[in-house]
Amino acid sequence: KTKLESAGYTVGGSVYAKTTVSDKTYCISSDATQFSVKVAETLGRQNYYLNTIYSNDADVVVIIGKDYK
Repeated sequence: KTKLESAGYTVGGSVYAKTTVSDKTYCISSDATQFSVKVAETLGRQNYYLNTIYSNDADVVVIIGKDYK
């Protein structure tokens, strides 16, 4: 959250998922401009996805995995 905010992004919220664990960090967006690519680059990640059926008020959802340090 801090890294994204310091890069100028507005973080709408964060949730700790107790039941799901991901090995990798992902950035997911529904926008054809692939905004998730920019967020992934900010986090030093290469995993980003475009999901056209994704519905959420956020431009990008970031799932922090075990690989994020």
